Amino acid sequence: AAFELAQQRYRAGIGSYLEVLSVQEQLLLARQRMASLQSQQLLASVRLQRALGGGFTPEPARDTAHAATTSAQPNS
Repeated sequence: AAFELAQQRYRAGIGSYLEVLSVQEQLLLARQRMASLQSQQLLASVRLQRALGGGFTPEPARDTAHAATTSAQPNS
């Protein structure tokens, strides 16, 4: 929402491109933090399973590289 608003303000001549870049940077940092937290959550889940005496069988690898590059690009 903030990124879209910054873009609209820039297109209308109200905001600067620096504002757009700043908001885009914040958006990308938030997405990076979210990915890191999801990774930590999955790792904690595996550790818990193992600590409780359960085994862990990893799922087949998904094409996460494509998903990561697609989701990291802001909508324009």
